[in-house]
Amino acid sequence: MTGVSLSKVSRVLSCKGKIGDSTRKKVLAAIDEFMFTPGVVMQKFEGLPKKIALLIPESGEYYRDDPSSSADIRALLNESKKSNDDIVILKIGKNESEENELINKLLIDNYDGVIISDPFVDNTIIEKIVQNNIPYVITNGIFPQFQYNYIDFDNINGLFQITDYLISRGHVKIAILAGPQNHSVTQNRMDGVVKAFQKNNIELPENILYGSFNLDDGYKNAKILLERKCDFTAILGFSDLISLGAMKAVKESGLRIPEDISIIGVDNIEYSKYSDPPLTTVDRNVDELAEILVKYLYDLTYNKGKIHSFNVFLKMNLVERESCRKIS
Repeated sequence: MTGVSLSKVSRVLSCKGKIGDSTRKKVLAAIDEFMFTPGVVMQKFEGLPKKIALLIPESGEYYRDDPSSSADIRALLNESKKSNDDIVILKIGKNESEENELINKLLIDNYDGVIISDPFVDNTIIEKIVQNNIPYVITNGIFPQFQYNYIDFDNINGLFQITDYLISRGHVKIAILAGPQNHSVTQNRMDGVVKAFQKNNIELPENILYGSFNLDDGYKNAKILLERKCDFTAILGFSDLISLGAMKAVKESGLRIPEDISIIGVDNIEYSKYSDPPLTTVDRNVDELAEILVKYLYDLTYNKGKIHSFNVFLKMNLVERESCRKIS
């Protein structure tokens, strides 16, 4: 049935000798399906280490300059060590030929599963992974219109919550410093902002600038708003780094935080509680996310083809600090 020699089958069953992962999987799957009680052989197989690809955007700032993304990756690497799994970080290319090379690598190198983190709005790489029947989970950005496998923080409702909080404190003129426009997580967070403005019957602000999730772009974009003398009482940054960069620009302009301008962020990175003033933000439990991601990918790997799309969203919690004040 498998095209594998008797001696190789014997080595798989006795766990002796060197056998490739693809051969071992093929033999064990056939035994499990045709010869023994379903699940018995696979229970033995489930203890074997897995090779997982973590796909991230082809952008150095994703894991070098962004502490929240770095924390996500560290949490995943730590979680994988518990089961001796091997997570390899691969970058998502920006054109079709690079995407095809990545798919070929996943297939040729026999990756057991894929975690796609912070996918681009153009979701072609996901479609190719689905078409090639590679077990996968998407995180840090979803596509609500498509039935994919998602395990993510609830960015839409998280940003709805924090925007609604700002409005409840009297801030109806809010400047938005968003992330990269071509990243799905940015779109998810913007959807939450829009939802909050619609709920409060307030027009969406005109002061919306896009940039990277880093200090420099937070600083530069806040400077642009201040130099244009835009009318706003609060800045909502789509990451804590963006907001911390904005803090510097506001202080350099001679304005006070929060007396003149309130500032709020997203991610609750360690630095945010040490800023001056401490930054109001939204918390993400990255360790919990990593644990669930690895568990679900594990289930997908060993039940290939038997699980059809799932959605798991973790709550984001408001962390109130001194960077946001209530106005009349």
